[in-house]
Amino acid sequence: MNDVLLISLVLAGSALSIAALVALNVMVGGWSPARLDDAEAAAGQLAADIIGFEPGERVCGAQGRAALVMERSGDRLGLVLARGDRFVTRAIRAGELRETVRRGATLELRFSDFTLPSAEITFPDERSAAAWAAEAQRFVASETFADARAA
Repeated sequence: MNDVLLISLVLAGSALSIAALVALNVMVGGWSPARLDDAEAAAGQLAADIIGFEPGERVCGAQGRAALVMERSGDRLGLVLARGDRFVTRAIRAGELRETVRRGATLELRFSDFTLPSAEITFPDERSAAAWAAEAQRFVASETFADARAA
């Protein structure tokens, strides 16, 4: 058997094996992205992940990929993001947001954190986005706070 034919057979066999593994992974749900069924699921995720977090008012994004949950005391704003097949949760305190940007029904939260520079949530309507943007604005660092951290 010549070398070119042998190499071709090995490569073809390898490609078929990899394709079979990928197909098996898809069939068993290995690539199913995480989704929030509703705002209650987001509140439960925050309560499980963050010690002492007591969920209050909440909203789930239109695609089920993000949610905001105000803590009952109003001291922290909970954020749940679906990333891959898992959820990322954050309890945002006053001064931890760099800014908020609202574009229609979409709210972008920008952090001074390289591990999560920004998060975007699309609300069912613009009215909800405006209300939650006003709530999130309470957690934006003021100029005084930002200057104090820089010094």
